[in-house]
Parts: sequence; C-alpha cells; structure tokens
Amino acid sequence: GRWHVARLWIRTAADLVTTGVGERLARRGARSGWTTTGGANMLGDLRQDLAYAVRALRRSPGYAAIVVVTLGLGIGVNTAMFSLVDGVLLAPLPYAQGDRIVHVRQTEPAIGEPDMAFSVHEIDDFRAGNHTLSDVVEYHGMTFTLLGMGDPELVQTGVVSAGFFDVLGMKPILGRSFTKDDDHLGAPPVMMLSYEYWTRRFGSDPDVIGRGYVMNGKVHTVIGVLPPIPQYPDENDVYMPTSQCPTRSDPDFIANRRARMMTVFGVLRPGVDLGEAQRDLKTLATRVGAEHADVYQPGVKGYGASVEPLKEDRVSGARPTLLILMGTTFLVLLVACANVASLALARSVRRGQELAVRQALGAGRGRLMRQLLTESTLLALLGGLLGVALAKGSLGLLVKFAGRFTPRAFEASIDGSVLGFALLLSLATGLFFGSVPALRRAAGASTTLGRSRNAVAGPSSHRAHGLLVAAQVALAFVLLIGAGLLARTFIAVSSIHPGYQPDHVLSASVTLPMAYNMGKVPRDDAFFDEVLRQVEALPGVRSAARAQRVPLTGSSFRTGLETEENADVGPDQYVQIMPVHATSEYFATMGIPVLEGRGLTEDDRVLPERSVVLTHSLAEHLWSGERAVDRRVRVCSFNSATCGDWLTVVGVVGDVKMEGLEGNATPTVFLSDNAQSWGGSDLVVRADGDLGAVGRDLERIVHQLEPDAPVSRIKALDAYVAEAVAPRKLTASLMGLFALLALLVTLAGVAGVVAFTTSRRTHEIGVRLALGARPNVVLGRVVRTGMVPAVAGLVVGGVVAVALSGALSHLVWGVRPTDALTFVGAAVTLFVGALVACWLPARRATRVAPSEALRSE
Repeated sequence: GRWHVARLWIRTAADLVTTGVGERLARRGARSGWTTTGGANMLGDLRQDLAYAVRALRRSPGYAAIVVVTLGLGIGVNTAMFSLVDGVLLAPLPYAQGDRIVHVRQTEPAIGEPDMAFSVHEIDDFRAGNHTLSDVVEYHGMTFTLLGMGDPELVQTGVVSAGFFDVLGMKPILGRSFTKDDDHLGAPPVMMLSYEYWTRRFGSDPDVIGRGYVMNGKVHTVIGVLPPIPQYPDENDVYMPTSQCPTRSDPDFIANRRARMMTVFGVLRPGVDLGEAQRDLKTLATRVGAEHADVYQPGVKGYGASVEPLKEDRVSGARPTLLILMGTTFLVLLVACANVASLALARSVRRGQELAVRQALGAGRGRLMRQLLTESTLLALLGGLLGVALAKGSLGLLVKFAGRFTPRAFEASIDGSVLGFALLLSLATGLFFGSVPALRRAAGASTTLGRSRNAVAGPSSHRAHGLLVAAQVALAFVLLIGAGLLARTFIAVSSIHPGYQPDHVLSASVTLPMAYNMGKVPRDDAFFDEVLRQVEALPGVRSAARAQRVPLTGSSFRTGLETEENADVGPDQYVQIMPVHATSEYFATMGIPVLEGRGLTEDDRVLPERSVVLTHSLAEHLWSGERAVDRRVRVCSFNSATCGDWLTVVGVVGDVKMEGLEGNATPTVFLSDNAQSWGGSDLVVRADGDLGAVGRDLERIVHQLEPDAPVSRIKALDAYVAEAVAPRKLTASLMGLFALLALLVTLAGVAGVVAFTTSRRTHEIGVRLALGARPNVVLGRVVRTGMVPAVAGLVVGGVVAVALSGALSHLVWGVRPTDALTFVGAAVTLFVGALVACWLPARRATRVAPSEALRSE
C-alpha cells in the first residue's frame, strides 16, 4: 500500500507539472493532496485558483483566444445595444423635472384628429381651467430667413412662450431666457441661440450677446445661448418669443379658435399623479366642448384631452425596435455561450486524467467546480474587455441608426452604468458557459482515472455536446428567420413605386424675404417665373417646375374637400386631402402620368374658372369609379369650417406617395399656382448630367435675382426615396449582421463538436476501416452524429420562431411574420451549412490510414 501511494504521489506531481502548474506548486499540491482548501482563507484560495487558471490557459493559447473572441463579440453587441437602450429608454430626461413634464394633447376623433394642435384660445382655456398643472407652455416650429451674417440663411426656429425653458430646466449659459414681457405684442424683437448653432455659426463667440440680426424684416437682438442639452421637441437653430412670430402674433389668428398650430406642455403639480391629471383635463375638455359646441364635436367620441409623460413621447417610436434588437443581441450571446461551453466541455474531457488525479488525492467536487468556473470567468472577463472596446467603436453607428426613431439616441454613451452592465454580463457569461463542463467533469472526474484518453468521452459527454449543438442551431434559426423577414420587408418597401420618376430630378427650396408676403414688392410669381426661365435655359435641363411641396420631404399639411354632390356637410364629413399648388410643367418634370383629362396649363393661372387635378385613388373614392373630369369640388378648412370657391376637375393623375412609401398614397389635389405661395416654393428640375452643377447654377440664379433669398434642401429626389427606406434598410442590416454572426458561431460549434467526436473515435474508426467498412459508410455515421442534434435544433427553432412571430409583426411590412418562404430559406441555409460543417472534419477523419488510427491509442 505504501509503495502504491508513493507511485501515485510521483505520478500526481508529474501530471500537474505537465498541465502547467509549476514544479514547486505541483509538489506542494501532491504532498497535501490538494486538501488544504478547508483551512486556507478565501483570498488565498482565489489567488491559487487564478494562478492555476492562468498557467492552464497559457498552455492552451488557441482555446483561450477562440473563447475570448467569441465571447467578446457576443458581449460587445449586447453592451452596445444596452448603451442605446439605457440612453433612450432607461435614463431620466436631462431636464431638472423631466419626470413631471407632460405633453398635453387634445383629440377630436369625429374629424380624424387623434393629436390636434392648439389654438391661442385653447391654450388660454387650459392655462386658466386646469387644477393639476403648475405651468402650461407652448411651442411651434417655423423656418425663417436670418440676415446679417453674409449669405442669407434659412434657420429652424422654435417659437415658445415665456417659461418654456424654465419648465425644461434649461438655464442659458450666456445671457438670459425669455420673460413674460417678451411675450407682449409690440415688445422689442429678441432671440436665443441653441448651443449647436452658436458653436457652428458663431464659433462660440461670447460677444454675440447683444448683437442684432434681421429676421422677418425686424432686427432681433440675441439675448441668450442655451446649454448643450438635447432640445425638445425639435432641434432648432434659434428661438423667438410668441410675440415675434408673424403668424402667432397676427390678431386674426389669435381671435380664431380654430386657428391651430401650437404644441402644449405642462408640469404636474406636487403630489399630483398622471391619472389625476388625466381626469382633470378630461373634465376640462368636456366643459370647453360644451361651451363651444359650434366649434367642437362634444360627447363620448368627440372632443377630449389627455396628458402623456414627456419621456414616453420621446421614445415611443423607438421602443419596439430597440427592444427587438436587444433581444436579438441576447440570443447572439446565448449562441456564443453554447459554443464556448462546447469547447470547454471538450477541453475538460481532454483534462480528464488531471482532474481525476486531483479528485483521487482529496480535492472535493466543489473545489474542482470552482477551479473550472474560475477559468471560464477569467476568459469571460477578458472577452468583456474586448466587448467594451467593440461596443465603443460601434456605438456611433448605432446612435445614427436610432436617431431616425428618437432624438434621445444621441444621449447614449459608454458610461458607468454601461460598464457595470458589461461587467455583470461577463461574470454571468463566465458562470453560464463554465457551469456545463464544471458540473459534468467535477461529478465524473474520479471515474476517468486509469482510463485511456480516448475512452474519456463517454455517451453522457456526447449527449451534452448534442444538446449544446441543438441549442445553438435553434437560436441561430430564430435569428435567421427574423433577419429574413426584415430583409424581405426592406425589399418590399424598396420596390414600391412612389408614383413619379425620381431619377435625374433635383429639388430645392427657395424662401423669399418677408417683403414679398407683405406686398412691398411685386408678386412673387414673377420672381419664380424668371428663375424657372433661366434654369430651363441651362445646359442639360429638360424641364423645370415650381410646387408648394416635394414628395417625401416630411410635410403633412391636410385640409378638407367637398364635392358638389355632397356639399355643406360640415368638418366631420370632409374628405382629408393634401393640397399642392404647382405650375404647368410639374407633372412632366416629376414624371407623374396623366390618366384622365389633362394636367395643369398656363391658362389655368389666369382663367376665372379655376381648375384642379386629382390623384386616381381620391377620384375613385369621391365618385366610385365614375368619370371625374368636369366634376366640381372645393377646398375647406377644418379650422374655420369654411370652404373656398368651386373648382373644376380637369384631369386625374397617378397616385403619388407624398408622405411615405408604405401604406396608401396620400389623397392629393393639385391646383394652379396662382394662389399666394407664402413667400417661398420648392423647385424641381429634370436634367441630364451632373445634378450638383445644376444645383449650384440654380442657387446662383436665385441670388442674382434676390440676394436675400436663401436656397436650402438642394437634393436629388432619389435621395429622398433612399431616406424613406433607410430605417428599414438599417434595421434589416443590423438584424442580418447579428444573424450572420450567430450562424458563423453555430457552424463553427457544429464543426468543432464533430471534430472532437471524431478525434475521440479515431481508434474505433481505424478498427472499422481495418475490418473492411467502406469509408462512405463510416463518413455517414460520423456526419450523422452532428446532423441529428442540428435537425432537432431546426425543429425546436421553428416552433420558437412561430411562437415569437407576433413580436415582429410591427416591424415587417408586405410579408407575413410566418412567411413560409422565409422559414424554408432559413432552414435550408442552416441545414446546408451544418451539413458542410459536419462533412469537413468527418472527411478528414475517414481519410486517416487504418494503421495510424489503430496506433492512436
């Protein structure tokens, strides 16, 4: 017995040295039988485990590198997405009382207005009549021409009431904010600069305070500069008080209860919750509706009011997409964990003799588990460091992506909370993927003592590998289906015809000085006629036209329409349409087909009987397929409930996607441009050759005719179409990237499992070949060991994908969430990939000479 113990001691020390422990530590461990854990302190044990883990991993640098890179990718994509989710959905608003700021909404479903803008009278009603809001402020956005800095510049302007920035808790870094005196009609014109505009346009010059710049024919004095805090609800260049907006300060506009264009915000009083505010405003709306029944549609389905938290208002459009992508990255991490768990299990099998010796010498099951978990956690932490670096490098692209859904995207950053998330995720990942080999090897280490290396991997180990492969395949299948659905959605949206020919067409917006609107200079029609005449004379220009708005530019102005057969029905019966004033060449320049009658002509501008052209779907809706030409319609105002003169329909054109590619085309009425153009218009030019050169020539022509007229949004119509599909493209690209990553990791895992299995069965394969088994038969058996769990994973993944299909329903368009073609395509891709991944290592194993295979033992 003593001789056996001495031999075992010598063998144990030698084995431990070969595993990388070191001679001195090996002898000490062999003498003690690794039984000192009970008496050692925790810190000493941890230091010993870490030292051993480092030595063991140094002996397997390839394994360590693969695990670190695999986990780094999985942790990296999750960290990047979490930084976005944290900045957009979880972090509080960057305002002093952001959790109490609410967006006040008024609705009138009877006329199809779920979020109706406010008039001055309505703002006064809500200010005076509510009992739950301490402050009620207003906002609306406009564009004005700013003069005095060289070339005229069109600036995005926020028109706000006094106290607006106090509600947001935004104190100027220079100068002062607006006061109630600034809101009084006749007050001296003043304005504030946003931080971004101040740094970009004025070079952060502090002396800008007190300077005057011309806007709307008045000299506005700069009184303050806002801090670098995200603006709400829009990113503006400058701000002005309500008294300085030509429309908002107009007496007729103020007196008209139906003249609406303002957005309203409020602050909940101390002790008031959202539900109480909802009930208060609902009661207020009922009273206001009853007092002005001639304006509203009171009742259960009529005029009402509600409040929504400002934070919800900022992120509601982004939440579904971000949560879906966050779930996607988590699935990628699970695939990575299953992959490295497979690798770790294979490595633990190879270390079976070492673990068996340690257990035979007294190391408890808990000690062996702790050692294996220490190694896996160390690798996960290294992967976490790599993941944080990858997240930091990719965050900019994700922010640009999310910026299309919410303005809060730019608040995302790699801060302390994100680093804490990455640390916790790394620790959890290490414990997760390390627990599989730890539990199996710690439980069965003693049974491998004295067995051959090839005999270590028993049936239970193969079953564990099979389960891990099935899990990877199932998760990858779900991701592939999601990516396929979004890709097909993008293709479907991209194939939508906008109703016009956007190629070779340039658009530009020209804004005239206020003097044109105020009648101090000749009518602006003459100005634009001359611009078009000179532009059409440019080389390569085929045609040019003027219009009130260009498709897909974000404009959504709506008004009502009545037919002569259904007149005087009231606002609740108006057909909602978008009016567009255009010149005679508009349809030819845009490539909009005339389906019935004719388009607009130059004579329509001067004839007393005004003419209009309708889109096809609108004409179908109004007259149920009957002839539309020579019918009469009139445009009506929802605000004033009044209608204009009768107009004769002279033609019907194809439907035009004015507001977006998805969904139905916008019902549109095209009118001759002899109406007032509000000081500006969009120009469209169809030309061959370089559209950039045409744009520069157009800008030169405008400035020669009117130096104070800024030219903005010089862009090809193709670019607007590309922007319309960009969110779909980016979402599909991100999902596709995550799915591809999961697919590659999964296939690598399948190949690794088959390679490990064949390496442990080398002797068996040699015996079969030596006894006359055909290589193809042996190859089939080996491939089957990998394909059986892969097929099982496909079945499970398909069931899971069907169960989760509802989660993608709001992200897909033009395809069903359970589309059979997508499911079959993803299944075939994964099946073929798995087959190749199994075949390559199996083929290599069966090509080994039988004599060499028999000597492998």
